[in-house]
Amino acid sequence: MLAGLFACTRIPPQATAPSFTPAPVQEAAVTVSSITPPPSSSPAPTDTPSPAPTPFSLVLMGDTQGLSYSYPEALEATGAYIAQRIESESIAAVLHAGDLVDNGFKDWQWDNFYLALNQFEGKVPFYPVAGNHDLGTSAQSFTAFLDQGLYDFLPEEQLFEGGKLFYDILEAGGCRFLLLGMGWMANRLPGAEQWLDTVMDAYKDLPCILLLHAYISRQLTVPANHYNRVHLVSRYPNIRLVLCGHNRACGIVTEYFDDDGDGTAERPVTAVMLDYQEMAGVSPLLFLHFDPLSHEIRISFELAYKRSTMTNCPIPDLDGTVLKNIF
Repeated sequence: MLAGLFACTRIPPQATAPSFTPAPVQEAAVTVSSITPPPSSSPAPTDTPSPAPTPFSLVLMGDTQGLSYSYPEALEATGAYIAQRIESESIAAVLHAGDLVDNGFKDWQWDNFYLALNQFEGKVPFYPVAGNHDLGTSAQSFTAFLDQGLYDFLPEEQLFEGGKLFYDILEAGGCRFLLLGMGWMANRLPGAEQWLDTVMDAYKDLPCILLLHAYISRQLTVPANHYNRVHLVSRYPNIRLVLCGHNRACGIVTEYFDDDGDGTAERPVTAVMLDYQEMAGVSPLLFLHFDPLSHEIRISFELAYKRSTMTNCPIPDLDGTVLKNIF
């Protein structure tokens, strides 16, 4: 459920970090230790009346690694921007599509990221997934990412291997969603597919929001053989919305899937990507404004921070887009 968040106690460093140089992407294998199974069935229904449908928002962050390396002031401003809008925008949760930092094994970069998180922690839930940079530039291990305790507010049974994958039930505005988060290549780990099958079967009646690091290409397409498309999106019929980053572009891709094998692709899945790294020193956010009455989602692209020397900062085409058939 939308529970309170853990308390952060890190203090940002005073030293100025060197200029940002993106770390290389590696897809090394990750060692697995144990598996915590999810519940085998949905929670028992209660007699509590459903709340009246009211508009609410989710906020998407993505690929802040360059900010954690070179622009800590941008992260602090971003956190304040979110905190100042919690009530006015009815923010139900903040999501992060991965690459919170440039190197997950550099403590000072996490200290910089907490300049953002400390602004709204405890006020709204924060759901991140691990990106390839969060696993380290060479180690490619979840250890440092999981050591941050970012999932401490979730029950253990809702986590796979401590948070390499996670799920929660989002309840906001009279709506209920299954939020499924998957860290970098985590669904390829031994036991992950069985864990996913159990979770998705238990909550098959809830529309699912899938939070990934990588899905849409830089050319704003989803390759037919993309691992996450084949093994996640096409496999589970209740996935309706995919949120991602990783590739340096912003955009929306909608596909249709044939779930019953009748030759007609009737399930729409909309994927939204936020990655604005090409504009150094800029901190963008996507606000997803849910209207439970019209069953529409309006996207707004907002700049929480930009360098004072930046004169041209183009707004992506996805700003103002209205999504339908998600819930």
